[in-house]
Amino acid sequence: MSAILVRPDRLPFASGDMRRGTDTEVRSAFEGFIGYFGNYSVDAAEGTVIHHAEGASFPNWMGGDQVRFCKLEGTRLILSTPPFLYDGQINRSVLIWERCE
Repeated sequence: MSAILVRPDRLPFASGDMRRGTDTEVRSAFEGFIGYFGNYSVDAAEGTVIHHAEGASFPNWMGGDQVRFCKLEGTRLILSTPPFLYDGQINRSVLIWERCE
């Protein structure tokens, strides 16, 4: 599995060279992007899917597990996180996927 979330208002690099961004451009690019990949497993009894992160833009996640609570509501799959630290505050994220027919 892979997950990639990108904030749409990130600053472009004025140089056009992905290795030559200014400190401000690089910070904006990093802070506006999170991605990880790996295998996953499902625990139906617990209502969770566990993403086993083999690689991640946030180094602390590499080699670890990302637990997501999951539930189906009609045509929707709702994934939510346990509480996590982000920008000095405890947060929780919810992602809703809806089947299109």
